[in-house]
Amino acid sequence: MSHNTLRLGITSLLCILYFFLIVFLTWHQFGQITQLSFFIDDWALIHGISQYKTPFFDPLSVPWTYAPERFTIREGPLQIWYTSILYLHYGANPTIFHISGLVVKIIAAITLSIASYYLSKKWLIGVLSGFFFSVMYVGSYSMYWFNVYTVYLFISLLLITI
Repeated sequence: MSHNTLRLGITSLLCILYFFLIVFLTWHQFGQITQLSFFIDDWALIHGISQYKTPFFDPLSVPWTYAPERFTIREGPLQIWYTSILYLHYGANPTIFHISGLVVKIIAAITLSIASYYLSKKWLIGVLSGFFFSVMYVGSYSMYWFNVYTVYLFISLLLITI
């Protein structure tokens, strides 16, 4: 076994361990949100998207029953389409929506780690940025208030482009 093969194996193992550590930290910190239900405006969003059989529709065409400017201007189509995809596949199951929020936060933490490492060329900065992001409460409303967790989805997509 060559030195490079051994180094690649150890690096791969460390990346896998890091991934599971991020998953564990995020679940340990925020896992209890899976026991929550929807909030008032979450139900309004579910009602609005339930009128369509496809996830991709024009949010302006929905007769929103609660705060129409919130769902058409402030949150935008990414949130509505993402929620619509979840609703069409799993129905109005809050646990699935909250687990999805956890998964999106984990993806955001991992992409933040990769982007931080890529920009700084220092593995410690990449590792610590992912750890801190996965456990910090700043923006945590984006997970238990499901109708805004596309913030983490947007962070992930943005970091992937770096």
